[in-house]
Amino acid sequence: MKTTPMLYAAMALLLAFPTGCSRMQVVPEGERMLRQVFPVAMEKDRIYDCALEWMAKNFSASGEEVLVRDREKGRLIARGTGYYHEYLSVFVKRPFSYTMTVDVRDTRYRVTIDNLNVYYENTLRGRSALRYRFEYDRVLPKLRRLCDDLNGHLTSLLKEKEGRDGERNGDDDW
Repeated sequence: MKTTPMLYAAMALLLAFPTGCSRMQVVPEGERMLRQVFPVAMEKDRIYDCALEWMAKNFSASGEEVLVRDREKGRLIARGTGYYHEYLSVFVKRPFSYTMTVDVRDTRYRVTIDNLNVYYENTLRGRSALRYRFEYDRVLPKLRRLCDDLNGHLTSLLKEKEGRDGERNGDDDW
């Protein structure tokens, strides 16, 4: 019965192999992004100004900046960064970067987050495109929260304005 420990070791390896490989599923390039359209009862210029204000406040860390401000086309583009936790959520805090584009029209705006990159210390280039399902699944909730935060900002400003419509003196009249 000397082969029993070897048999158990072989079985454990065979069971672990598919689990390890599932982490390496490649996300198709066309799916490595997030795009959402949000309706909001504001004019184009007001949405643009509020979105620019939000970006200026939220893209202020090192390596983050608002790159394009085109009021005429209704387009804002910013570069952002974040972190996600690998494995058991405590061992590896992995940095990533992205590009956020906000396209504005009357009564709606579209947020596109793409150009996702992950930073690894052990690669020669230091960063690589986010390719694997396990990375994407960790980053996606953070990107959705970012979109929801922008939408929450615009919605709160809209509610603020509606509350002040009947008042003579509001925050704008200080």
